[in-house]
Amino acid sequence: MSLFRADVLAGQVALVTGGGGAMCLGIAQTFAQHGAAVVLMGRTQQRLDDGLSKLRSAGVTRAAAVAGDVRKPEDAERAVQTAVSKFGKLSILVVRCSSECAGVIALR
Repeated sequence: MSLFRADVLAGQVALVTGGGGAMCLGIAQTFAQHGAAVVLMGRTQQRLDDGLSKLRSAGVTRAAAVAGDVRKPEDAERAVQTAVSKFGKLSILVVRCSSECAGVIALR
């Protein structure tokens, strides 16, 4: 049960780094259950694939994944471009990594 309307995030697109982990996958699933499209980013393709499978099993249809290291600007840029190319924009960013990667992603 949620305190929010099921469509409160309709039309929004979320990029969630650390998306292969349980915490971030839960964040992504909650966003999706409230109407957002989600893009998972993480360093391990297998964990991302598993995450997408779990999202799809939960009924999430608007989801994608990008393998990469958020500390590398080219990987971060590729994740942003994936969100924009697949879903038209990027409106929510969740950066779940240690302080060593703070400030890597800058939205334009």
